Amino acid sequence: MDGMNPMKWRVLLFAHLREGFGDSVEVIAGPTVNEVLLALEEQGIRVHSSRLAADDEFVRPGDALREGQELALIPPVSGG
Repeated sequence: MDGMNPMKWRVLLFAHLREGFGDSVEVIAGPTVNEVLLALEEQGIRVHSSRLAADDEFVRPGDALREGQELALIPPVSGG
C-alpha cells in the first residue's frame, strides 16, 4: 500500500467469480482501485480482464475510492 491507511472493502462478484468465491468478498486495501485489485489477486481471485465498478460506474486503476462506496468486480462478457 502507498502509506495510506488501509480500509475494509466489500466487493460484489458476478458470473464465474461468484461460483468460485460467493456473492462477495472482503479485502483490506488502500484507497485506490489498483490496491483493491491487488488485494483481490492476493485472495486468489483472477482479476485479469475484469473491470471494477464503484457505485455502478466503471473506475480506472489509479482512481481513488471513497469509504462506503459499493464495489463490484465485473468479469468480461462474451457470447452472442
